[in-house]
Amino acid sequence: MDISAPRVHAERVTLRTRVAAELVVQLFSLSPPSWIRPALTLSALGTPAVNPRFALGPPQRDPSGAVTIPLTWSPDQGAAAFNQFTGLVVITANRPEATAVTLEGICTDGERAMNRRTLERVLRRIVRALEDVYPLSTPRCPPGPPATPPRASSAHRAC
Repeated sequence: MDISAPRVHAERVTLRTRVAAELVVQLFSLSPPSWIRPALTLSALGTPAVNPRFALGPPQRDPSGAVTIPLTWSPDQGAAAFNQFTGLVVITANRPEATAVTLEGICTDGERAMNRRTLERVLRRIVRALEDVYPLSTPRCPPGPPATPPRASSAHRAC
């Protein structure tokens, strides 16, 4: 057996938010996706990673209505957690006031418990970012075209 062969295992973590699924998809669709870099950087062992690399692919709607977005992330933060995560961000509207955001995919190398904690941390930071951009106290926009995401420092969102 080659002990240098990478260890791989599947992981899946989910959090819920009251931000509408369409708004979550819209934020993940921004190009460039630079808004996500701080969450990825800070989630690697809870301290800034040296040079995290990531790529988000285009959103795709699956037959169930969920939206999947390919994500590849290399935290570049040492041997405790994975060297690379390859998978999907899955956005599912459970009801009008609840959205599930899931990270599911394959971690290469790292300790399984640390990999899971790292994915949980990044997902918590992503959900917090969503809720900062789209405050829960802000009234929902009426049905129609998606809202234009405001800048992170904006106190309101445009409908």
